[in-house]
This record gives sequence, C-alpha cells and structure tokens, in this order.
Amino acid sequence: IRIRLHSSRRERSRLPFGCNLSEKYSVLVLERGNVLEAYPNVLHDKGIFANVYQEDDGDTPAHRFTSEDGVPNVRGRVLGGTSMIHSGFYSRAEEEFFR
Repeated sequence: IRIRLHSSRRERSRLPFGCNLSEKYSVLVLERGNVLEAYPNVLHDKGIFANVYQEDDGDTPAHRFTSEDGVPNVRGRVLGGTSMIHSGFYSRAEEEFFR
C-alpha cells in the first residue's frame, strides 16, 4: 500500500510525520506478514472481537495493556495487525466519579 502525503498551512495530515513530507514523497506502509494467515478473522468485521478477547500470547494482533490509571485496555500490536483491529469504544463515567 502506498500513501501519498502532503501538507499545507490550512490542512494537516492525520499521520504525525505526514506534515513533514511534500507531494513528491510517498510512504510505504508495511504489516507483519503472518497476521492474515495466522489470524484470518481480522479480515472481517464480525471477527474483530475475537482478536480482542483472545489470550495475548505476545504474537496476536491485539496487545493487552494497563494504562497508568489502572484501566485495562487493548491496542493493536505495532506492525502486527494494528490497521486490522481498529475500532472505537465510547464510555462515560458516572457523575459521582467527577465529584
């Protein structure tokens, strides 16, 4: 996959390094090679939670971690499926949490 990036003063790229590139450059995005073969459910939206709930053995597309605040979370493993498990969750704390 090749992505062409450019930046102007009014428009910034969503990629952090994109604003440093001009129109004459392109970026080659690589993913680790075995994710599709080893975890075929990353190809389908119905399989996204299978990756999230799967036991993290250090090789799965999803990486379990705990934030500095002690909140357990899951993120894509760098160069190992991050672009294949993107999803969003929205939650709101109870009002008493903010008091």
